[in-house]
Amino acid sequence: GDRDLFDLVRDPDVKVLYPKKGVSVLEEVTESWIESKYGIPGRSYGDFALLRGDPSDGLPGVAGIGEKTAA
Repeated sequence: GDRDLFDLVRDPDVKVLYPKKGVSVLEEVTESWIESKYGIPGRSYGDFALLRGDPSDGLPGVAGIGEKTAA
């Protein structure tokens, strides 16, 4: 369930299978999926994650910037 690999998504060449429910239900993550979920172009996910931060990966993000502002 780690979203780090979303940075590699490049439609139509690279997609990521993201576990939605354990490992029995997988979701195909494409650039359009990222755009609909986060409201950003799919290829911008890496920048978005760095700005927002991700405590589970030790990324503190930029102080005062949450998901909405990062998008």
